Amino acid sequence: MSEEADAAYQDAVAADDKGDRFDLATVFLALSLFFGGIATVFRRHLPQVATLAIGGAGLLIGGGAVVWAHLG
Repeated sequence: MSEEADAAYQDAVAADDKGDRFDLATVFLALSLFFGGIATVFRRHLPQVATLAIGGAGLLIGGGAVVWAHLG
């Protein structure tokens, strides 16, 4: 029974790590939406482009984190 319990514990730890990676992806994807929304508030071109670039970077990182969570 001890070996079964250890195996179940290791499975739970792996599932928890995978959930943490999805949480990280959620944070980056939410940040990209936030910066995309903030970009619509600015009237000048430079702040819009800067916030959209930050949002785009967050989108790429978040997408990479989703792929990493699925593969890991």
